[in-house]
Amino acid sequence: MPTINLDEILSDAEIGINRAQLFMGFGVNVVEDHQFKSYQLYEHTAYLGLLPTPKDDVELEVWKNEFGKWVVANGLREVTESLNAFLDKVNWVCLLFEILKGKTPQNEADKLHKKYLKMGMEEKISNLELKYGLEIKEKSVLLSINRARNCLTHRRGIVGRKDLLGDAKTMEVKWIAFKLYVCNKEGIEMYYELPLKEMVDTASARKVVPGYFETKREFKLGEEILLNPKELVDICQYVRLTIGKIKNSVAEYGTKLGFERVGQEAGKV
Repeated sequence: MPTINLDEILSDAEIGINRAQLFMGFGVNVVEDHQFKSYQLYEHTAYLGLLPTPKDDVELEVWKNEFGKWVVANGLREVTESLNAFLDKVNWVCLLFEILKGKTPQNEADKLHKKYLKMGMEEKISNLELKYGLEIKEKSVLLSINRARNCLTHRRGIVGRKDLLGDAKTMEVKWIAFKLYVCNKEGIEMYYELPLKEMVDTASARKVVPGYFETKREFKLGEEILLNPKELVDICQYVRLTIGKIKNSVAEYGTKLGFERVGQEAGKV
């Protein structure tokens, strides 16, 4: 009997996330290396003198910072486009389950998938939840990352009215990050970034829990979206974990339709 390899579907998305994290790493590290000043392509072209020469190192650093923003915008684009492509494959796998079970005719499934490909991310996620009952947690978090990508790509990271939800005064960019939660004896809750950069008094705390917690940054209208390297890594890791959970949900849907599971997650048909 044929086998649907869900791990292969996951692998394609992970490649995109790895590319984003790798390229953002190269770019951000170049920006932070004050000794790196090479930007000309003299050895690759006969067109010399087309680019201006910086007045001084201060101006060159400004150029490098703009390069860093460009790298981040493209990195987030790579992450969200990989997620979008993954959702497209998830939809087709669910339709394939239904085709093989005789629940949905092939021609109807083709039409449904063609319509799905034209949807935005929010509609795609809602469709997977409503039609197949897939569990996609932190939907608002994923959509906030997608909005950040749109702002960086279309408005050079300057928050515009289109980026704000309803009557909101700020644009939120959210993700789930691994942190240390500490509730001290006065009941005050604190979250510490990992790895720790300071000593934390855990001996007298009521509760100490390492785990994944929602994190967010807020940007006002007209403000520029700037994310630091730690935040970029956290976003990539969060999306990586999310697609794995979605894959598991797809496997559960196949099981409900009567398909046999192969290994831990894959669905055998």
